[in-house]
Amino acid sequence: MKRTQLLKWLLPVCLMSAGASWAAGYDASLDPNYSSGAATAPGAAADTPGGPQMDGAFGLGGQDFWVGAGDFYARGAPVGNSLVYLSFYYWYSTAGQHEAHFQLPNGSTMSVLRCFFNDTNAGLDGNVGMWRQWHNVTTNTPNNTNLASVSSAGSGGYQDPFAAPSPSLFKSRSGTNNEELNIYTLIANLPGGVTTVSLRGCRIFYNRQISPAPATATFTDVPVGSQFFAEVEALAASGITLGCTATTFCPTGTLTRLQMAAFLARALGLHWPAF
Repeated sequence: MKRTQLLKWLLPVCLMSAGASWAAGYDASLDPNYSSGAATAPGAAADTPGGPQMDGAFGLGGQDFWVGAGDFYARGAPVGNSLVYLSFYYWYSTAGQHEAHFQLPNGSTMSVLRCFFNDTNAGLDGNVGMWRQWHNVTTNTPNNTNLASVSSAGSGGYQDPFAAPSPSLFKSRSGTNNEELNIYTLIANLPGGVTTVSLRGCRIFYNRQISPAPATATFTDVPVGSQFFAEVEALAASGITLGCTATTFCPTGTLTRLQMAAFLARALGLHWPAF
């Protein structure tokens, strides 16, 4: 089999395998980062941190995004109302609330919010909430929705509670006709002036996913319900493929090296020189 033909058949199989692997779920006993003393029970969330993972990597497997305590800023006055570095990368609060915005690839599925506290205070706890803050451009009104919350508990010291965001879909726009502009925010509440409750930061575990298939087909030779219909439509919608004609995709045609170069260059956004 020619290499180009092999690539044509191997790519869908790899994508299907990656999706199946992610759907396998979470086994706490296999997670070296999970502590049985965590403040929040693992539940059914697909928290699969595994080894180091590159933020921004491609593929449908598990990825993570880090928001450090130093990324949070004070929500109100006075000017000194901010997180202050304590030791060993942990920060405490002088007073009030603090927030940090984060951005994931549009259409990602968020599986877990996991935050790292050091709490040695039996009477006071810290917490972090994940929020979708949105503005309706049609009615010109703001609103917000809590997606997940975690908190320290007791006085056991280092803790990493986690929870599954719901709704889990990360979208820059949502609502009818996409009239809602979304901003995703972590809001931290730590007792003011208390150095015995501090925050290191939070990890957001997520995975990219293929966009839902449309109701109508772009190409006449890949109709609705065809195998890999959603994948072909995603390629067309993103501009990675233009089809072999304006109305056909030629799904059984041979992929040339020239066509492969066009697909990869469009998919990866090549090429800008390194700064």
